[in-house]
Amino acid sequence: CNYVPGDINGNGAANGIDVTYGVGYFKGGPPPPFPCDCPPHGVLYVSGDVNGNCQFNGIDITYFVGYLKGGPAITFCPACPPTIIGPSSKPDETGADALK
Repeated sequence: CNYVPGDINGNGAANGIDVTYGVGYFKGGPPPPFPCDCPPHGVLYVSGDVNGNCQFNGIDITYFVGYLKGGPAITFCPACPPTIIGPSSKPDETGADALK
């Protein structure tokens, strides 16, 4: 799938606006624009799975806020890696690509 990890609203950048978009989605707002089929996990809003557990839920929002405050890097579901990661990405200590 072609997406930027953390870019929940699809504007090309992962930032605090994406946290707001994600919260809005969980409260009944529009879904993120990047659903991908990620076997064996099924269809996943991949740009929102910032903790890399192959699910998009409220834990990802908490993780994203932590990242914005200097916490662990944004990552992605290993079963559904992005074809592009974004201009500010580099490998993390596990060798998987992560958005820094």
